[in-house]
Amino acid sequence: MTPKATSIKDLYNRIKKNLTLDHLKRISIDIIESYKKRDFRRLRRYIAVLGLEGDVQNAKLFSTLIMKFHPDRHSLILRQAEELFRDGDEAGLSQLLEGYFFDITAARAVPDLVIDVEEKYAFDEDDFAYHEEEVPDMEERAETDLDFGEEEHGFMEAVHRLFAGGLEVIITASDLVNLEGALDLSDYDIGDLEGVQHCLYINELNLSNNRIEKIGHLAPLVDLFYLFLSNNLIESIAPLEDLVHLKELDLSFNNISDISVLEKLGELEYVNLLGNPIRDYTIVDRLMKKGIIVIFEGKILG
Repeated sequence: MTPKATSIKDLYNRIKKNLTLDHLKRISIDIIESYKKRDFRRLRRYIAVLGLEGDVQNAKLFSTLIMKFHPDRHSLILRQAEELFRDGDEAGLSQLLEGYFFDITAARAVPDLVIDVEEKYAFDEDDFAYHEEEVPDMEERAETDLDFGEEEHGFMEAVHRLFAGGLEVIITASDLVNLEGALDLSDYDIGDLEGVQHCLYINELNLSNNRIEKIGHLAPLVDLFYLFLSNNLIESIAPLEDLVHLKELDLSFNNISDISVLEKLGELEYVNLLGNPIRDYTIVDRLMKKGIIVIFEGKILG
């Protein structure tokens, strides 16, 4: 056996031996605990170590990390290692090894949380406190006659700030229809989503860290694959029923109790429900049985 073949086999054996369910669980728990504690500096250490690209916003950052390290991905990762070994791809095996075994500086002890044998994530922690505040009613605004004053905090005003800055221009429905790809309006203090219904061709929308209560205007966005609504004041997610192409959905830290609509989303792969007063955890159980990664806290199932 040549030295290169020995090196490839050694890499493969190290991955098979050390990439255990327990290893992935411990990383996932640390990521989840960091997210719950709003320790975004620690989460960004993971991003830095992994060499991931882009200035990932908080909710999307968490989604990216948990989708990589969740134990449900264990079999998939091992199959990937087997394919790389069969192909004699030493560089690929090295990259795979480095992607799952690394040193996070200033690491803290991982809490001893209970995870059941069926790889379901649930946490017996105290309920999250919801910091609700009164959201003032937004005046109805004509599409072509918007006032972008500092007191307005709607979707259209946020779009104007994002694309036009301080310029005195009008953003119209036709402008929104022309948008494609990803739209990030996290941390814009948005309270009113009037106007978002015209963004028919975007496939990723980040509305995290705003003060949104109603999401009815999202209903027409049937081409969305990724939707981030973390840290808002949402109670009902019924308008998501027709967003059948959603793959990733972050609803963490809202006031949502009824999640039954999620069972109608046939392409859903991941949903984050942390920090919501979920009433019926049997729905969570059914989602998991479909192979959906569900991040939540509450009653231990199984």
